[in-house]
Amino acid sequence: MKTLVYYPAGKVGEYRIPDGVESIGESSFEGSEGLTNVIIPDSVVDIGWSAFSGCIGLTSVKIPDGVVSIASSAFWNCNNLSIIVLPDSAISIDSWAFMFLNNLTIYSNENAYACEYAQENDIPWLDILLILLGKQFILFHLMIFLTVLPMMGIFFCITNCLTAVLIKFLSSIHT
Repeated sequence: MKTLVYYPAGKVGEYRIPDGVESIGESSFEGSEGLTNVIIPDSVVDIGWSAFSGCIGLTSVKIPDGVVSIASSAFWNCNNLSIIVLPDSAISIDSWAFMFLNNLTIYSNENAYACEYAQENDIPWLDILLILLGKQFILFHLMIFLTVLPMMGIFFCITNCLTAVLIKFLSSIHT
């Protein structure tokens, strides 16, 4: 298994993990405060213990399809991380993987383990639909509320489809 074992802590900006890397090793990015974006290839299946711990420059991360496990403290102390997109393939997420991230919201499909994980760990969760447009992702979040109001024996349906149609270009998240 090809494992990324080290990222120079003084390096700043975006980093693209090389294609073919299958595991992001323990503490490989730990303390890399200047890291602002990480592009994880589809070849990665495992994110190791404390892999991104202390990467306070990260604000959003897309974990690609194929990642199966995310170890304890993988994103611990990434205080500015507010969006993490998790794939259906992530079926083993340690309960401490995203601990102490007060502003984090997990985005995943409703039937994915990530949804259950978020609920079990009191982390806000939102259902997503990701549409690829070139190398950009557009994140659509659509919540539909249906309210049926009885009024004088007649039921009125009020549907609100606008409640958080969140269209956000995640310019820092690439394929």
